Amino acid sequence: MVKGARRPSASESRYRGRRTSDFRDHPRYWSRSPDRDDDRYRPERRDYSPRDRRRSEDRRSDNDRSQVEDKDSHSYSHRANMSSVRGNGLSRSSNQGRDAPLPPATTHETSPANTSQKEAEVKSLVDLLCDRMWWFMQCEQENKKEKKLRADQDRCPPGNSESTPLSDILSIQIEQSQKARKKCSDRINASDSKLLLGIGRFMEKQPACQSAAAQENGVKMDDLEDQLESFRRSFKASYDKHLEEEIVKVNDSFQSLQKETTELKKCLAVEKQRNDKLEKRLEELEQKFDSQSKKQDNLIQAASSKDKDVIDKAVADVAENSEKLKHAHKRLDDLFFDFVNKEELANALRQFDDRASSYLDGTTSTGQEEAGSAPGCKTRLCLQQLSDSFSRLESSPQQDVENSTLQCVITLQKKVEGFAETTQNQSEQNKLTSSALKSLEDSLSRMSSLYSEMNSVRNQPNNPSPAPTTSQSDVDDKIQRLSASLKEDVKAMMQKRLAKVATDLGSFIDKERLEREKTSEKAEKSSATVQLLHQTVDQLRTLATASVGRLNGQVDQQARAIHSCNDSIAAFDSRLQHLARENAEYAEALAMQLQVVNTWQCNFTTKPLYRDIVEHINATMPTATVTQISLLNSRVDAIEGLLKYDDGAMRKRKLPPSVR
Repeated sequence: MVKGARRPSASESRYRGRRTSDFRDHPRYWSRSPDRDDDRYRPERRDYSPRDRRRSEDRRSDNDRSQVEDKDSHSYSHRANMSSVRGNGLSRSSNQGRDAPLPPATTHETSPANTSQKEAEVKSLVDLLCDRMWWFMQCEQENKKEKKLRADQDRCPPGNSESTPLSDILSIQIEQSQKARKKCSDRINASDSKLLLGIGRFMEKQPACQSAAAQENGVKMDDLEDQLESFRRSFKASYDKHLEEEIVKVNDSFQSLQKETTELKKCLAVEKQRNDKLEKRLEELEQKFDSQSKKQDNLIQAASSKDKDVIDKAVADVAENSEKLKHAHKRLDDLFFDFVNKEELANALRQFDDRASSYLDGTTSTGQEEAGSAPGCKTRLCLQQLSDSFSRLESSPQQDVENSTLQCVITLQKKVEGFAETTQNQSEQNKLTSSALKSLEDSLSRMSSLYSEMNSVRNQPNNPSPAPTTSQSDVDDKIQRLSASLKEDVKAMMQKRLAKVATDLGSFIDKERLEREKTSEKAEKSSATVQLLHQTVDQLRTLATASVGRLNGQVDQQARAIHSCNDSIAAFDSRLQHLARENAEYAEALAMQLQVVNTWQCNFTTKPLYRDIVEHINATMPTATVTQISLLNSRVDAIEGLLKYDDGAMRKRKLPPSVR
């Protein structure tokens, strides 16, 4: 092997253990696609999240920079490798060349100096051609990379703060790709100029004669076409297989995305049902709250109406009781009226005085002046005293009773207002009035007896007794006893009456106080219940407002979740469309590449082109070159024959110790 040959790359070492008869593993085709088995020539899986995209772009930029920096050394090693593969060193230094049998030598061999010179020229031309093809592939790769970067940059929104650094990185990578593509195009132009100059020099040095031996020892066209056809079939089969695998992957991803969309739709339906249930529950709560508020208003109205009814009833009862009290006082006034009539008493005293004076006048006429004048004066004086005492008894108790009763009535009227249930008190007052009437009837009966006695006294002067002094003294004693008894009876009656009135008034006041306390307690209880009702109503209102606010928040949250789900579905649809477009573009690009490769293979394996090439080579190349090509062809056949064995794939990539 020639010195400076490159080491096997990672892709080559990756396929070193492979036991397939793929034509890409053959060293003859390494020059056409040196790094074809690397991961960058495979369809990559695109990540659409910003972080993954940024990582992939950084990784690509690092790989591209390392590739651009190592292009010169790689091209040099690649040319050395291709020269070693195309030369005689491959069959002599590799493991395949050790075991392959050498073809028999022909009789048309030239001198070793000419052969080595021609081999060196052919090697240089092949190296230039391989270098040109490698730079062309690098230029195509940079062009594809630039298109991808521009597509990614177009997908980034311009005004978004998250995508601004990514767009800057993409613009920098686009500039680097443009520079690398320009460099590759410059190298292609330089290699084209060198290749044209080398081919021209080589063609000028070749003689125009052609010998029959060279034509006899030419390359077998049918065998070469069969080999190329087998290579084309294997390449087509592998490409179809790879394309089918990619299509299956795309279909699987599409089915998984469809499943995810169906699951999302089911989740949305479930969320919609939950929202409907929540709305129904909210409506039920609103209806319950309205009914509770109506019931509360009705209760408040009923309580207020009941309180008004009770107050009205109490006011009516108080008015009725006040009227009854006034009527009772009128009856009492009527009963106490003319208890002792002053005019009648004065008339009676006048009549008695007249009679007594006439009686005294009659007695004086008889000559008893001193005796007659004394009893008359005594009678007048007694009667005057009785009249004075009666007037005092009539005036003072009546005024005291009237004043006390008026004050009591006024106080009672002031205290009784606003209370009910005075029927028992009225009945007791009726009992008192009945007892007073009975006592008055007794006093009237006594007064009637007094009047009868007084009438009897009046009738006594018409029938004078034989002892007038004794009768007059008896009358005075009787009158005194009667007045004393009457005074005591009246005083006892009035004391009893006043004591009864005081006790009844105290009991009435106590009952009134108790009733007032009861009513105040009831009023406090009713006010407390009203306050509790107000508090409960306020609590219900706060709870209802809180529940409504919470439900509104949940509804808003569900709406936001639905909106986000809709946005994610829309983004998912857009991603699906974008994936479909990209897959369509990839499919079109793959189809175009396949068509280009097929056309290139067809053009390369056509019989007229090959015939023209063979004729041109036979016409321009000397005999030594023809023998060299036939020798190389036989070696290639031997190497391809070794590939049919099982251990051919293991031995074909072993390198000599000098390269290692």
